Amino acid sequence: MERRFRSIAYLHEVFGGSRHWMSVASFGKDPESSIDEVQTLRWFYLGVSAATMLQQPAGAPFLRALLQLLEEHQYHFSSSTVQNIKAIRARGASGQARSLSDDADSHKDLLKPTLQRVEGKVAYEYLLTPHLAHALSGIQVVHSLCELMGRVYRKLVECTVAPGASKELLEAVSRADAFLEEHFLSPAAKHADLLAKATMRSSLSRVDPLFARIWGQDANADDMERGHESLTAAI
Repeated sequence: MERRFRSIAYLHEVFGGSRHWMSVASFGKDPESSIDEVQTLRWFYLGVSAATMLQQPAGAPFLRALLQLLEEHQYHFSSSTVQNIKAIRARGASGQARSLSDDADSHKDLLKPTLQRVEGKVAYEYLLTPHLAHALSGIQVVHSLCELMGRVYRKLVECTVAPGASKELLEAVSRADAFLEEHFLSPAAKHADLLAKATMRSSLSRVDPLFARIWGQDANADDMERGHESLTAAI
């Protein structure tokens, strides 16, 4: 968890423009390269949805809500779903949410998220998908989500030390962390690397066109992929 806090704080500073990525490039407030629209939307929906559950007390209720959100988020952006989204909010349809007791058996059964359906359509209980009237800034979305993720991880730490923390609850914390690493921390690190490369390429090209030709000759797809893997492992 301490490693996660350091990584989130580092990414928050990088995307906020107050720190250079790997001591190489600063994105500033108006970077020349941007994050693709779909990825930005993924993170925006994750952020606005997760923010609504931070008022819940640490423990099984918060973990259950977070895992359910992550399950709905993954479904929403699956390749088969994103083409024709028909999901609706579940709270308005069902009028009630599942509750958790503090016993281990309850944790085992109810810390397993499941998609709910109303009249054959998946009904979201926690995922929010608000209409957007204008394009989002991917850099600002990541910057804001880093701040929010810091609060989410503090809540996860509180869950691990809450009275009655069971093995199932601790495993649920691990599952939530694995999802956030795969769908936010690692992609954010790769995007930072790509933005840094684009910033360097643009800056060097303005200094002398020769740098642009040298960069193009030296760029190798395999080398870049190995670099991405190394940076991701560091985060």
